[in-house]
Amino acid sequence: MRMVGGSCRHRSATARRYCNRGKGGYILRRGGNWTGHSTGKWEGDTLVVDTIGLNGESWLDNSGHIYSNEVHLTERIRRADRNTLSIDVTIDDPKSFTKPWSGQRTATLQPGRVIRENLACGGIMNGE
Repeated sequence: MRMVGGSCRHRSATARRYCNRGKGGYILRRGGNWTGHSTGKWEGDTLVVDTIGLNGESWLDNSGHIYSNEVHLTERIRRADRNTLSIDVTIDDPKSFTKPWSGQRTATLQPGRVIRENLACGGIMNGE
């Protein structure tokens, strides 16, 4: 994840994601999209990213947990140490779950790892 001008950019092994910073709020397109619409702000040394507008057509994780198009994701990302990001995620989706739930994951720096573009993702890369 890196900050560029007024937006943060995140690239995973399969998708690229952008979030607006500041007071701009959400810009929603009808029907949502695969990566949703994210806004980010700094709270001390933690980047807080709120995401809504997901289309509800994919899974939350590799275990196949589903979500609806009303999901609201909140990610709190902070640097635990030089090589480690701590990511706390809260998922609020009244259509899929009886109450919000949270989890944590860790991302470890992998020097020299090349992240390649996934051309099979279709409209994800160009915002469709």
